[in-house]
Amino acid sequence: MKKFYGVFILLFVISLPALSQDIKAKLVIDDVNRVKVDVDFKDYTDIVNGLNIINVSSGATIGIEAREGCVLKAVTGSDDSGDTWEEFIQENKRCELHFYSDYNETYTVVSAGTGDVRTATCTLSVDDASSIKVVRGGSNSEVDIVDGSNTIAFDPATETTLVISPLDKPIYNICVDGEDITATSDYSYTVPVTDGTLIDVKANYPDVRYSLTFNLNGYGAEDFIRGVDIDGKPVAGYLEPDFTVQAGAEVKIYGRTDEYEVDSFTVNGKPASFFNPFAFIMTMDAEIDITVHRFDTFVMTLCVDDPSRVKAYRGYSYNGDELLLEAGDNEVEIRRDIPIISFVPAGMCYIATAEVDGYVYESDELKVSPFMIGLLTDGSRIDITTGDIVRDKRAVVYINELTVAEAYFSLLRSDRTKVEGIVQGYNTFDFYDGDNAFTVSTGAPDESCVYLNDEICDAVFPGSNDYSLTLADGDVMKIFYGEVPYMRLVTVEAEPGIDVAVTTDHVCPVDFASGSFRALDRTYVSVVAPADAAVTLDGDILEFGDDGRRGFTVSADHVLKVSKSMGIEDIEASGSEPAVWYNLQGIRVAEPSVPGLYIVNGKKVRR
Repeated sequence: MKKFYGVFILLFVISLPALSQDIKAKLVIDDVNRVKVDVDFKDYTDIVNGLNIINVSSGATIGIEAREGCVLKAVTGSDDSGDTWEEFIQENKRCELHFYSDYNETYTVVSAGTGDVRTATCTLSVDDASSIKVVRGGSNSEVDIVDGSNTIAFDPATETTLVISPLDKPIYNICVDGEDITATSDYSYTVPVTDGTLIDVKANYPDVRYSLTFNLNGYGAEDFIRGVDIDGKPVAGYLEPDFTVQAGAEVKIYGRTDEYEVDSFTVNGKPASFFNPFAFIMTMDAEIDITVHRFDTFVMTLCVDDPSRVKAYRGYSYNGDELLLEAGDNEVEIRRDIPIISFVPAGMCYIATAEVDGYVYESDELKVSPFMIGLLTDGSRIDITTGDIVRDKRAVVYINELTVAEAYFSLLRSDRTKVEGIVQGYNTFDFYDGDNAFTVSTGAPDESCVYLNDEICDAVFPGSNDYSLTLADGDVMKIFYGEVPYMRLVTVEAEPGIDVAVTTDHVCPVDFASGSFRALDRTYVSVVAPADAAVTLDGDILEFGDDGRRGFTVSADHVLKVSKSMGIEDIEASGSEPAVWYNLQGIRVAEPSVPGLYIVNGKKVRR
């Protein structure tokens, strides 16, 4: 599409009050049987040979695309001033025009059948057509080929190359007009073609074996190669002078790059970079020269009280270079370029203390696994003590609505391991002091509030969904999604002489000597009183639950009363109302003759 002319025209366009949104796109099409059109990528079928005027809005895109078996030769723009320009055509198939203003521009589309433009041919011979892919450059059209000789037609103006790529193993050899060529990239070959070019492709490798020779230089270099794989299988004897490999096989060389530095690496005299593993395909005899030097090391002392509780690694733990230790002092060799030892506690074990050259690590520093000590030098000394994890403390976590947060919520110990099995409602879990501080991640789309022992907690920073909590034995944390709980007042009225115990959140005894206590909404309260005592909540009888206790969930301010059971004479003396009897299942009965507990006029009595 033609650009604006100069600053003057640009300023003039900007100064216009409002450009019309009704733009007339003019297309002159030579043959609608070879071309199709789309507007904003939707098919536009109302086209004819010759001039087409299409009304579009500003910013519209008109696509002109060659039909199957056809190509676009040119899309030329022109205007009233007589200027012309060529539009870009993608792979001889598609051109896109963008319309922003109505400048009376006309585009002429010239198309042709592929047979009309592919006037040149080349010959490609291949021993195994199923193992390669051939694509015409320029149009990016794939060529169907068969074993043996193939005549390939192409457009000498636009399709001036063939791209030949392997579908499995790299191609063994390609010869163009009698000369061998090399791959351009990633084992693919871009072959220039003209009319009459002859291409011979040997995709399969000959049934021969090539020699593989290693020349290793440097002190201790014979130990550098850790192993060699041929077609994915480890082999032995690769350092022998008569070692051979089948043509076409993949060779992988594994080196001890954790112990040696590679100074030089060549294959048949050509420098290469050694990546571990180094892989190549055997296409000829291969002579590999490697010069290495061992990393410099120093000796230090590592003292561990119990090596069964912790593993130590030279350098980084993921390299797997484990140090074999005994209880007490161990002399270990460390590389100067990586003066690090990494420690990973065994299952249900922890690192209790770590001291290196007089520096004592804080307990929080020991909780992240792997724990690494660096900047070691000759004669350094590390002392490590360990312990067994005994989770002898217990805490409670309550969640009001876990369904909104199951994909987000987590409760993590200090070593970042997760407390598993958390469900909606009350949960208990065991811990030890080393698990502190815990991280609670709420993270759900709903707003959340976190409490510890009924005190609101702050996130680690404003706007965060993470909370850091240090727990003691018997602590209760609560997470509320989508609500802010109220702190309620529970008044307790117990007659003198009655032993009453009240517990909140299943684990917290309540001191109600003042006659009341406070608790958040949804707190579970259990009451232990003599079986024959009358217990009411807000005037209603508090029945025994499945756990054999009487309990309730806080939802407002409450009054809890505990009194001695009343006999029938107390009922009769309390008023002139006739006695109405119910058993403890709530079924009305006649005046009972069987001894037991009954409800009379709303009060529990013993008969």
